[in-house]
Amino acid sequence: MSAKRIKPPHLRLEVFLDTNAVYTGSADYFLKKEVTDLIERNSNPSDLTIRWIVPEVVRHERQFQMSQAAFQMLPTIERLERLLRHNLNITKDILETRVREAVDRQVQHYGLVVTPLNCSDVDWPRIILDATYRRPPFQMGDKEKGFRDVLILETFLQLVAHSPAGRSVARLAFVSGDQILRDATQSRVASATNVHVLESVDALKGLINTLGSTVDEEYIAKIKPRAAEVFFRSRDDSTLYYKASVGATLEKTLKANLKLPTGADRYEVENWKIGSPQFVKKQGQRIYWTTRFEAKLKALKSDLSTELSGLGPPLVSLASLVQKNPTERLDTPFWSVSLPAPIKLTGPSGGEIFQPTNLNFPSSPGLRFDPNFSSTDQLVGSGTATLDASWSLAVTTSGTLTKPKLESVDFMETVWGQA
Repeated sequence: MSAKRIKPPHLRLEVFLDTNAVYTGSADYFLKKEVTDLIERNSNPSDLTIRWIVPEVVRHERQFQMSQAAFQMLPTIERLERLLRHNLNITKDILETRVREAVDRQVQHYGLVVTPLNCSDVDWPRIILDATYRRPPFQMGDKEKGFRDVLILETFLQLVAHSPAGRSVARLAFVSGDQILRDATQSRVASATNVHVLESVDALKGLINTLGSTVDEEYIAKIKPRAAEVFFRSRDDSTLYYKASVGATLEKTLKANLKLPTGADRYEVENWKIGSPQFVKKQGQRIYWTTRFEAKLKALKSDLSTELSGLGPPLVSLASLVQKNPTERLDTPFWSVSLPAPIKLTGPSGGEIFQPTNLNFPSSPGLRFDPNFSSTDQLVGSGTATLDASWSLAVTTSGTLTKPKLESVDFMETVWGQA
């Protein structure tokens, strides 16, 4: 299959963002930095027009989240007023107003399109039954959960209904980190050939790079699983992950860039998740990719903080979690994989992983040893750190993948939440 394609003169991409795709955990920013960077980097493409869409319910949900984060500052302001013996006149109403104004400014600055739901076009009897019987995106449980997700889904379906159906004219990308919502969306747009349901902003980057490239989409789709195996297979020393010591570089980069939330003096990595490779570009016979790594973190504060100060490294080492021949007896599985069908995989004793879209390396009592660890450690917050490994490989005329090379490991961001 040829890597070249004849591109249409112009293509429109509608990017539809769920709340978890833009959440920052901050009272200051409506969008996470990765999204703002992506918007600015693609502000004036020559042959691809991108429209960034936020459903109205997401706009208000982010405003609510930002307001809640702002309200948490009020006790600090009150203590400062007592110290200064001066009324700063910062009230809850003032904070709500300022947050709303900040949201409006950022929506305008980044050219976001806030799309309302046309309630008259919604099949409410169906939604009532879906809620009653807990049909996706409603979640199973004693209490109904998922109404906001339904509003987001229905807003997207209205966007699809009013957009051109031709792949060469328009594409629609629904970006959500919620598996249940993505599955419900996929089932409702199964017949649409120009809709992409994506799990992350990282996957959106890959789509934008592919649409803006001269490389054929089918060529990239065909080569991607093979490239994933070149980069990583569990406990396979021949893959680039082990040959280039990517795990150690990830830990070093995380340690150098991670900023702990207020009150924490150390952190612990609970597990790492590796994503599937995303296409970046093709130069000659060399194809460039990024692989997303996410570290689930705990920010801790110890009563022995003076003794623990300076102990930067996490308790769990990524290199030890994915070592080829662990000598420790593990009380939990060495690794666990959760992948969407129809991807095949076998166990860690010698099988191969195809397109490792969601690979979790759990921490284990057998791997956690720190003589300074105290049971009195207090959990300050939980968060997720995001890092990207950039790498490349060459493709011969016969289609063989050769000469893999690690280009860089880059820290992206950390989003902290409350304990």
